[in-house]
Amino acid sequence: MTPLDVLYARPRLTLSVAAMLSLVGMAAWFLMPREEDPRLAERAGLLVVPYPGADVLDVERLVADPIEEELAEVAEIESVVATLRTGIAVFNLQLRGDVPANGTDTAWDEVEDALDAAAGTFPSGVLPYDLQHDLIETQSILFALTGPNDRLALADAADALEARLLTLDDVSRVGVSGDPGEQVTVDFDDALARRLGIDPLSLAAQLERSNVSMAGGSIALGGQRLTLRPDTDFESVEDIAALPIAVGAAEPGAPAAASVPLGSVARVARTVATPVVTMARHRGRPAVMLGVIPRPGRQAERCGERVAAEAEAFARERPELELSTVAFQPDRGKARLGDLGGSLLLGVGIVAAVVFLFMGLRMGLVVSSVVPLVTFASVAVYAGTGGVLQQIAVAALVIALGLLVDNAIVVAETIQRRLDAGETPEDAARDTVKELAVPLGAATATTLASFVPMYLSVGTSGDFTRAIPVVVMLTLTVSYGYALLVTPALARFGLRAMPRSQDSRFDRVAGALGRFAARRPLPTRGVALGLVLACGAFAPHVKVNFFPTSDRDQVLVEVELPEGTHLATTDEAARQVEAFLSAREDVEAVTAWVGRSAPNFYYNLPRRPQAPFQAQLLVDARSRSDVNTIRHQVEAMALAEMPGAQVIARRLEQGPPVRAPIEVRLFHDDLGTLRLASDAVRGALREVPGARSVRADYGPGVPTLRYGIDDASANRHGVDRRRVALALLGRSRG
Repeated sequence: MTPLDVLYARPRLTLSVAAMLSLVGMAAWFLMPREEDPRLAERAGLLVVPYPGADVLDVERLVADPIEEELAEVAEIESVVATLRTGIAVFNLQLRGDVPANGTDTAWDEVEDALDAAAGTFPSGVLPYDLQHDLIETQSILFALTGPNDRLALADAADALEARLLTLDDVSRVGVSGDPGEQVTVDFDDALARRLGIDPLSLAAQLERSNVSMAGGSIALGGQRLTLRPDTDFESVEDIAALPIAVGAAEPGAPAAASVPLGSVARVARTVATPVVTMARHRGRPAVMLGVIPRPGRQAERCGERVAAEAEAFARERPELELSTVAFQPDRGKARLGDLGGSLLLGVGIVAAVVFLFMGLRMGLVVSSVVPLVTFASVAVYAGTGGVLQQIAVAALVIALGLLVDNAIVVAETIQRRLDAGETPEDAARDTVKELAVPLGAATATTLASFVPMYLSVGTSGDFTRAIPVVVMLTLTVSYGYALLVTPALARFGLRAMPRSQDSRFDRVAGALGRFAARRPLPTRGVALGLVLACGAFAPHVKVNFFPTSDRDQVLVEVELPEGTHLATTDEAARQVEAFLSAREDVEAVTAWVGRSAPNFYYNLPRRPQAPFQAQLLVDARSRSDVNTIRHQVEAMALAEMPGAQVIARRLEQGPPVRAPIEVRLFHDDLGTLRLASDAVRGALREVPGARSVRADYGPGVPTLRYGIDDASANRHGVDRRRVALALLGRSRG
């Protein structure tokens, strides 16, 4: 007796195992990791290399060229796009699409090795590079902290909230944006400093010598080792103000005539860092933003509940602050998965209704019972293999509903035919499986093969859609096993031999069509071919969009001014857009980031480095239907009232991150020729119907005022080039 014979002889055992596996799948639906969107592999990177004071040609020759030469030896890199500006080099790196998701860390390690080799050739003025390859990391919960106008108080409160959120097990990291930074400012009067014999360089040297962190060694005392800890660093602003400053020195290195506390000759205070690099606002008020990044593989909904509870407790303890939720991905994911789960249940019901309608009560009951069993068993297997429940996976289950029922229908129909012929239920089940195991296996394998190209697709698009072939192929495989094992067991209890009755109307119509097709093969083929061609004629009229736009009620507005624009001017432009949007009745709230792009609150937002000439605004519309109206009207306003700014309003989109749907790249050795060609291409593209916004990633550069230093004259006055540069820096930056 074979194992299959044992199973067919014990249908209750088979059904019990199937029911238990489905119950496991139902539990996994609520307990397995849940996210709204699939996670993408880290194949994109952003490299920023600051070179303060250098012009574009020096940045290209001394920074960009060595980096590109070293990166050319990294086989995993597909493309390197460099954007060079005065004092900075920005590189967008892209790994090859065939680099597996679990191999990206190794690839980025090789990139860092290449960058370290290039950094060894940099001149001394180049600052350490910053390589970010976690661009897909999403700050799924975004809070805006507003309240007092004191931005330092907001920053301190944000630090306290960040520390509390990091104590949660589900939180991986907390990103902070809009933090102004802090510094200790020593503000003294030049005339008084000269009378006391104090100059900025000597004062800076005294402060540096007094603020060191050094070990004091150790001594043996009473049979124990005693560590010596000298207090050689500042612990508060008051310590700095109390520092004795030597005054009255006749010349550098000479003994001081006296010393006075620094606070008696200068104002020492903790202030906002200057110059201001970035700022953030929420509903028009200064804000510090906190973005929570959950740990991978955790339940997003549970993480959201714990974060929300901790944030609410913090807000109750700090009534002078206002904590607003700008983005809350767990709720959106819950709603999206809930909608898709409802669609899945509706699909199961529709399939069952169709089966009952065309196959009768008993046959319909047997076949429709297989659908939820297969669905939840597939969920159990998917969860057991480390799958994450997200919208693409659930959509794949909905797609598979119409496919998984075919095997059950064929098996149930064959068993019913054998029962009608007089076979016993056990013999009918056994003979049906022997008859159909290979044909059904071949048919299932054919369907599985059609999804293999989609499964083997590489790159970010493949990462985004891979759950579709995985879930569909898994579900079809489970449906094949259930058709051979579970459907015969259900048939034992649900099907009975039926007396032969007169053919129904469906049988008569089917018989007539079958006889016509057999007798007239050529006309039948002609009709079939004509239907195919007729359907194909409608293909050009179908809108093509590989990844649809998101249905969120949010709009992201980009404001970009010419390179070299001061942050204050960019802030004025952002405030103008804010005022226009805030006055609209269809806008719920506006959050702005100036000097930087918005945090990655959505999974595919392109990451851009900080720049004083750019800003981004997140607009919360009152309803989804208002999104397109807001987009078009804010762009029309900017076109009419802000001619010097480029304002682009876009909906959030699905799929891989892109800066623009169409990108044109021009190459030439001469920068002047390249700019002329770029202007010509932009002019031509603006005339193309449907082109909404055309922009280039180059600018006229940052205006520069050059100082020529007469070395002979400088030597006569006892200064060198370094002291002249430091004097300029002190006068402009403090």
